[in-house]
Amino acid sequence: HPFRLGMVSLGFGYNLDMPLSEADYSGFDLKADSDLLIGSVDSHTLAAISLMDNKVFWLSRFNTAIAGAVSVIGDWVLVSLLDGTLAKLEVATGKVVWEAKLDSYNVRPVVLSGRLIFVMTAGQQLFALEFNSGTIQWLYDAGFYEGLMLYGAPKPLVKDDTVYIGLPTGEIHAVAANSGKLSWKSDPGYVEARFHDVVGDLAISGSMLLFSRYDGLVGAINLDSPGHDLIWSKELPSLTASTFRNGRFYVGALNGDV
Repeated sequence: HPFRLGMVSLGFGYNLDMPLSEADYSGFDLKADSDLLIGSVDSHTLAAISLMDNKVFWLSRFNTAIAGAVSVIGDWVLVSLLDGTLAKLEVATGKVVWEAKLDSYNVRPVVLSGRLIFVMTAGQQLFALEFNSGTIQWLYDAGFYEGLMLYGAPKPLVKDDTVYIGLPTGEIHAVAANSGKLSWKSDPGYVEARFHDVVGDLAISGSMLLFSRYDGLVGAINLDSPGHDLIWSKELPSLTASTFRNGRFYVGALNGDV
């Protein structure tokens, strides 16, 4: 349980007699209103595959390994490479439209708002790029983090001309979407733990910014208060995921609890 509806093998080249293979953090994404699945089939190759008949529509090979965060936006695919390259491809053909060189790779999905895409890199820099051309409009440096960082960090959240990002330090920064200037930052509190990374999804409900952290802290920041104080907070077992649905903030713990 649940029953499997089917399976698509993306690792064409793997020997079935040797089930172990390299870890793949690039993930995959579906084109809206279609059956086209787009993801990596090995460390250097991106593929578009039909879920109806498993037909491979195209393969796109890169000289540098794919880092992660394959995102399908409309008729376009955004993919990050380990050398810091962000590439935009056509969904229909796999042809590269443009490439932009960032400070490092990104493992979080990119976010499109208006004409800009927002990318948070592993170097803790937030980039705003023009979606059609890939031209960098601005960058915000949130400060290089020298410790280990966890997978599962939130993608940028864009609301009312502000971009919200969660950091490995447990802080949340609010940045002006049109300029990249810091509007405010908040450290919601300290919990005794090795990792304090903001994980899951950031979400806004009314005047509250909801967040969850790996150290188990979950809470709501008051966006209307000058000091952006906490409205409420709870300490739970280590959290790895969160999402906001129908007025409720669901969090998933490392021990399997929801």
